[in-house]
Amino acid sequence: MTACMEKAFTKAWGALCGASGGTPTLVIPPGRAFSLKPVKFEGPCKSNSVHIQVAGNIVAPSTVAAWGGCGILFWLCFSNVNGLVLDGSGHIDGRGSQWWNHGQQCKAPEKVLNINFTRKKLMIYSSDDCIAIKGGCSNINITGINCGPGHGISIGSIGENGATEQVEEVHVRNCNFTGTENGARIKTVPGGSGYVRRITFEQITLNAAGSPIIIDQHYCDGKKEGCPDQVN
Repeated sequence: MTACMEKAFTKAWGALCGASGGTPTLVIPPGRAFSLKPVKFEGPCKSNSVHIQVAGNIVAPSTVAAWGGCGILFWLCFSNVNGLVLDGSGHIDGRGSQWWNHGQQCKAPEKVLNINFTRKKLMIYSSDDCIAIKGGCSNINITGINCGPGHGISIGSIGENGATEQVEEVHVRNCNFTGTENGARIKTVPGGSGYVRRITFEQITLNAAGSPIIIDQHYCDGKKEGCPDQVN
């Protein structure tokens, strides 16, 4: 049984982010499943490091209507947060099959998690990127993630709408990809500028996955027309 907990999670995040000194910790308790609609956790936080321990399960809404419609393209978004550690033995379930089977022309959520932190020993189920690392992120360590299905762990897309963006010092270690379309992916949009550098993927395991490594420098998010021809 799931409990709908957006207000409680937002309140708990406010207390966590507002605490100063040491490493304040928020624990998602074991033995329970918490249903969350799309929510954004905003920083900056007072402490230099904050910790979220996921011992229970976090699940996405089961229908497009409960999600809030087709216009919301993230589920859990951490913004302007430094020193965030997310770990634990719980599951983060984006319920991707609900979107694949939906009859409307509605794009699946682009990001299960848009993040800048260290994560350990979590399972992530997604209809798109298990982890999407966007422009402006740096010094990210991702360790011990079980990803699948979905599109793998992606850098980008970078340079959308002609933007200048940078991503650096992203290190993915000891992660498993099962039934994913990709494993390690970097995607940049033509017409944008910037750089992606000092990226490592180490000790990753792929099982029934598509492209183990893909670097797409002409990424247009599935658009057949209107993709600019400019070089990054």
